Amino acid sequence: MKVAFARARGGADVATLTRAAVRGARSGHRNAGGRALTGVVAVAYADCPVVGLSLTRFIEIARIEGAVGVLLDTVDKQGPGLRTVLPHAALASWVAAAADARLLSALAGRLTAEDVSALMDLGANVVGVRGAACQGGRSGAVTASLVRDLTQRCRHVQAASVASDRRA
Repeated sequence: MKVAFARARGGADVATLTRAAVRGARSGHRNAGGRALTGVVAVAYADCPVVGLSLTRFIEIARIEGAVGVLLDTVDKQGPGLRTVLPHAALASWVAAAADARLLSALAGRLTAEDVSALMDLGANVVGVRGAACQGGRSGAVTASLVRDLTQRCRHVQAASVASDRRA
């Protein structure tokens, strides 16, 4: 379950809404062992930050309230992409802070095929694309050739990461 905070008025709003979503997710479907099958991913927007709340504090609140992950996205789907809104170092800090909090990290927001490799190199667990997989942008049809290209880029980054781990 994805819970977004484009209009939250501060950390207390984020905490309250995340807690409620986690409680709702936990009361949903369960596996044979009784464990909830749904987790909550808290969504922050790089181009519409919560007033008075740093991205690091957002991650901390998500962890405290029981989210399984955090997604950094953009609200304005016609505006600049995530990599234009925030510098590379800030994105790297987001991914590292999520990992330190033991949360899944996801990045999205008008990403191009070229962005996928750069963001995967940061160690993000998920890099979300829509327009990069669609002919003519996000409102177009998903095309096999674009999906193949994205898949190839992901495999290349994964292979490079495995090779680097073996050398270490």
